[in-house]
Amino acid sequence: MEELITISEVTRRFDVSTRTLRYYEQIGLLDSLRREGYAYRVYDEASCRRLSQILLLRKLRVSLKQVKTLLQSESVSQAITIFEKNISALNLEIASLTTVRDILSRFVHELREKTGVNLHTGLLSNPELLSALLPMQEKSKKEELSMEDLNLANANLTKLSDRDVRIVYLPPMTVAALHIMGNMAELEGAKHILKLITENDLKSRYPQMRHIGFNHPNGTEPDMSDHGYEVSVKLSDTFFDGLKSATIYPNKS
Repeated sequence: MEELITISEVTRRFDVSTRTLRYYEQIGLLDSLRREGYAYRVYDEASCRRLSQILLLRKLRVSLKQVKTLLQSESVSQAITIFEKNISALNLEIASLTTVRDILSRFVHELREKTGVNLHTGLLSNPELLSALLPMQEKSKKEELSMEDLNLANANLTKLSDRDVRIVYLPPMTVAALHIMGNMAELEGAKHILKLITENDLKSRYPQMRHIGFNHPNGTEPDMSDHGYEVSVKLSDTFFDGLKSATIYPNKS
């Protein structure tokens, strides 16, 4: 005969409240049994296993609505969609928290390094700072915060400081990348990427195309023979679907 576990034993084993267990049962996530002649709920092995899965997903910050969908369906594609959506939301949250951290760090720097800075009439009374953060605040309430919102907020914040570097939050993207070494690395890299853009008409096909380049590494030799440059261009996620052939450009060293 299968062993049944009382609700008090379940709360101790899984460190969860009886109120939570009853709520999970109320919304259809969990089932309990009634033992004849016994006043309290009991749970079988299957229910305990289901509870363990629910608690794991909740610790991964999966919503109860998503938990219910995942546990009621064996669709792999549906699970991937839910997890990818949550990953995107977490990336945005991380980027948002990074912006908040940068602002607080700036407050600490100014309060420590600059004389005459007043917290109440200075840092906390800057209307431009409030307006810069307002889009993030309003969108976060609606859970519609986007990378564009973060970049806009960060651009506004950058205007308020004397930093020489502006941080731009880039979402995950598919790119064509090229790394070249030599004293003409920038020109060579740009030439190949431009050829890719032209041959595939990327400007008209992908108006949001992003072109990125940076030194890698900075050269130290007089003839710049050890200078490197990495260049990439953003592509559509479906760019390579159905592509019959592609030109591979070898690294120049």
